[in-house]
Amino acid sequence: METSSPNPAQDTSATVRHGTGPTTPPSGDPRVGTSLGKYRLTGKLGQGGMGVVYEAEDTTLERKVAIKVLTEKMSNDPELRMRFQKEARAAARLNHPHVLTVHDVGHEGDTDYYVMELVQGMSAQQVLDTKGPFPWRAATRIASEVCRALVAAHAASLVHRDIKPANIMLALDGSAKLADFGLAKAIGPSLASVTGSGTILGTPLYMSPEQCRAERADEKSDLYSLGATYYALLCGRPPYPEHLPVQIMFAHCSSPVPDPREADAHIPDRTAGIVRRAMAKRPSERYPSAQAMLNELQEALGVAPGDLPVTKVRSAGRGAGTRSRRIAWVGAAVVGLAVILGLTLHRWNRPAGVAPGGGAPPGPVAGPKATPPAPRVTWAEIRMSGVDLPTSGHVKAVAFSRQGGMFALGTYGGEGGVTVWDLATGEVRLRRWEGVGIHSVAFSPDGRMLAAAGEGEIRIWDFGWKAEKTLPGGAGPTSMIGSLAFSEDGRTLAAGLEVKSEADVMCVHLSDVESGKTKGIPETCVESSSVAISPDGKTLASGGLDGTVSLWTLPNATERRDLSTGLPAVSAVAFSPDGSTLAATGSDTLQLWDPVAGTKTGEMKDAAGDLFCLAFPARGSRFATGGGGTALWDIGTRTEAGEVEDGHMDVIFAIALSPDGEVVASACWDGKVRLRDVSGVGR
Repeated sequence: METSSPNPAQDTSATVRHGTGPTTPPSGDPRVGTSLGKYRLTGKLGQGGMGVVYEAEDTTLERKVAIKVLTEKMSNDPELRMRFQKEARAAARLNHPHVLTVHDVGHEGDTDYYVMELVQGMSAQQVLDTKGPFPWRAATRIASEVCRALVAAHAASLVHRDIKPANIMLALDGSAKLADFGLAKAIGPSLASVTGSGTILGTPLYMSPEQCRAERADEKSDLYSLGATYYALLCGRPPYPEHLPVQIMFAHCSSPVPDPREADAHIPDRTAGIVRRAMAKRPSERYPSAQAMLNELQEALGVAPGDLPVTKVRSAGRGAGTRSRRIAWVGAAVVGLAVILGLTLHRWNRPAGVAPGGGAPPGPVAGPKATPPAPRVTWAEIRMSGVDLPTSGHVKAVAFSRQGGMFALGTYGGEGGVTVWDLATGEVRLRRWEGVGIHSVAFSPDGRMLAAAGEGEIRIWDFGWKAEKTLPGGAGPTSMIGSLAFSEDGRTLAAGLEVKSEADVMCVHLSDVESGKTKGIPETCVESSSVAISPDGKTLASGGLDGTVSLWTLPNATERRDLSTGLPAVSAVAFSPDGSTLAATGSDTLQLWDPVAGTKTGEMKDAAGDLFCLAFPARGSRFATGGGGTALWDIGTRTEAGEVEDGHMDVIFAIALSPDGEVVASACWDGKVRLRDVSGVGR
């Protein structure tokens, strides 16, 4: 009896793209440089038991994709080919933020293949191989996101049957996507039973006992494999690391479930209990459903369990090739009521009766009639213990107006949409675009306008005129606008594009706010994670996913200079209030640059881990970063001023500072937005 290699590291998924791009062995791969249909293979990414994975270019849509070419043994079996094509097409209909999108299924000559989205990041297995086990909270968050994918898939009658760390993709924002969905089921006997040739394909390290015994595998088999994968994320090794496949399979069937606390005493009892129940030898003793396991994982993180939004399933005839957002950093998670923030007027010393942008205060902008009135929160409460704003989904965007009069957040997942609070009265001034995932929000410098990006589109609301306009954004419906920045005069809006979907889509798009027309699109650049405009309005900074910071000359971005950071990718860029310093973050590193001279003036490491977001206040010498935690930094001394006790339980993906730099707003994967007084931190 043959099996695939028990070493999951050898089953590297093809959907991961590193900063260095694809790799091809010195001997070369004869397929690299050739084409399969409209796809040109540009490099080799990995190889596993099912086949070889390549990075490729879709020559019609001019986008990068990943293609897995099936083994000759699979392609020569008519029944396996038929099942593969049927189930792969079924998987392609599953549109979920934590499932890797299947774009296409094809056959050319003697070659069967399927086409997937290409994710910037690493697989969970690669992280385990290079960095060791995950902290228990991070491991639990990843397991919960994979479990969300299983909830949707099982509802669509899809069983994965090959869950393992190598099939979990971690994007640059940390979000998890489950790869090869439905394809293990598509090859039927190869994992559910022994093939006619006595071959079992798959990775025995994470197989359920029933799979090891060549019995029928169902949804509970997925839960077992997820439990085994969860153990590996916590401990850095599979639950049964025996060397021979037959020994591993025997252990799955008869050995006691290992306790992860033996590897790390800091792992909570509840977490160990989840592993124990998910890996129960008898399916009847496991969780009754993926939803039940998800509830336990959420409760372990301190998040109230709740039903997930309905997953959209694309019809076979419409939209089956639509690309999911690469950093859909985040689908819906927690159902809760939005709690309204209010701060007293004197906090920012704004005279009574003066609107944030000057003139008379605008009238209230009514939200949907079904929206319940929100309670108020006083500044005294923020000063005393901070304020938490539970949301109906993950939040990827928070912002203060420069005058401090308003606070905005955009929700991705759950109910979605944009909400703006008047910090003088505590009232909601605007609640719009509900049902749409928001990636970025930005106030104009005068505080009169708010821009929000969602679903490949930009909308602007004018608080004085109560008007709304839509800007093209240069993205299209299948691209993601990850960052927005106004010019100092409020006439230009820059958008950073993280996904290219059409030939004419570039990484940075400039719009004229008044007319809504395009002002400029650079001809050559890489996908942008973040954009910022200097206070003098002369320079646009763009953080690239290739580790480059590009400086563009405004107003039309006609000239460009590049700063080589040496980082694998730049996650955020921002200018200091006086424009003398440009900050850039990536991985666990914070860099400071002189944007005029193009020289690096400082580099610091963050002990909390990856840095994903960055914010300067309107004035002051301190700025904030968010990622594994929240930290304040001092521009003058080029040192960390102190860490913020933000109370978050997971990675922070959005951060903002009040104009005076004394209140930090942070948004986390745990579904919470927290506001904390940091005036005394580091002082």
